Amino acid sequence: MQYFADILILFGMLILCSTVFNYISLLIVSLSFGLDFQDLINMVFDLDDKHQILALKVHNTLSAAGTWLFTAVFFAMFKKWQFGTLISWNPPKHRVVWMPILAIFLSSIFISAYLLSICNQMPFLKELDAKIGGGLGHDILKKMLKMYSLSDLLVNFFFIALVPAVLEEIFFRGVLQTMFQRATGNPHAGIFITSVLFAAVHLNPTQFFPMVFLALVLGYVFYFTNSLFCSIAVHFFNNALAVSAYYFQDSSVMAKDLVSDSYTPSLIIVVLFTAILVMAFYLLKNLKSKYHHE
Repeated sequence: MQYFADILILFGMLILCSTVFNYISLLIVSLSFGLDFQDLINMVFDLDDKHQILALKVHNTLSAAGTWLFTAVFFAMFKKWQFGTLISWNPPKHRVVWMPILAIFLSSIFISAYLLSICNQMPFLKELDAKIGGGLGHDILKKMLKMYSLSDLLVNFFFIALVPAVLEEIFFRGVLQTMFQRATGNPHAGIFITSVLFAAVHLNPTQFFPMVFLALVLGYVFYFTNSLFCSIAVHFFNNALAVSAYYFQDSSVMAKDLVSDSYTPSLIIVVLFTAILVMAFYLLKNLKSKYHHE
């Protein structure tokens, strides 16, 4: 019962922080960018105006910080958890750990692309996407990802790749996964439940299963390394790959295919990288056991 109460309290805090910081963020953006506060409340942005696109990126960042970071901090304070210990900022002490993590990241790219290609062939997912307004969200994201210069690329690396990776990992892996692992007494159940919730909150039905897969990867990276630094790194590079694809789509066929979700790796490649992924996690597990007993 205690863990069930904790879940209700956590999600109550999440809703409260999301609501409060959304308005705080809109007020800050209104004052900083000289935009009408009432228009911002109604989410009226001129998506063809670079100035307002930047304002939208700042709003999303501030709102996300309030939603994920402050909820995590308040819940940790409520549970009397040591926040610094909970999120495990420190990178691995042994550099060899980065070898399987790199293999995991590379493998997940091809497996995710294959899963996405399967989802794109499911009409009911596209219908569900249209019903919840996913199409509008895709259009807004495309506008936000439109880049004209290297400086635009760097800005998007920060707002779209780095910040979401840090904030989401703090909440989902650092707090939520830890809580579900303790609640179930089973790390695998905790990782799975967290992964499903991670995919669900993104409200993107056509990418639900690839996101569950990615979240499982992030969850096990965090579990085997006990370092949020590692899961943030994998999350960031996954986001950065998407941002880079948008930047290079006019000069690279593969980048254009990635942007249009039309890249489908062959089954042989998927099987090969699935084997590499399994071996990499096996190695990561053994490294955890080895260094734990040193």
